[in-house]
Amino acid sequence: MLTYKICDMFKKLLILIFSLSVYSAVEAQNKTVSIGTTTTNDAVVLSVVSPNNNSGVLIPGLTSAQIAAIASPTHSLMVYNTDKGKFMYNAGTPATPLWTFVGDIPAVDNITSISAGVAGDVRYDKATGEVFYWKVGTGWTQLQSAVGP
Repeated sequence: MLTYKICDMFKKLLILIFSLSVYSAVEAQNKTVSIGTTTTNDAVVLSVVSPNNNSGVLIPGLTSAQIAAIASPTHSLMVYNTDKGKFMYNAGTPATPLWTFVGDIPAVDNITSISAGVAGDVRYDKATGEVFYWKVGTGWTQLQSAVGP
């Protein structure tokens, strides 16, 4: 009888520990990670503050070959291209990455190969040498040049 009570208590203890772990994991998903500060902002997932205003964040540095080898890079993933000495981000999708230098307009081989965009997206079509933007309800629209006085 004593063995049964110990096993029953042990089961209840395990259930309690498991429940607390799950609760902690769920709560942790809704928190901000702050480094170098105790001030948090609910709109920020990661806050990095230089305690003495004399340091920064190091973005991973990769060669062009290493960047090309990233499997399914998430949209907006940022790296530093050590071969080119420039920051790059994925302006495409994980299935079809479009690695672009920060500050450049992403270039595509043919604008018609992109079936959808997001309002404000801009692409340079290498096939035609023209710049297009995504207009909601219309699709890819050629950016018209304006000649002023």
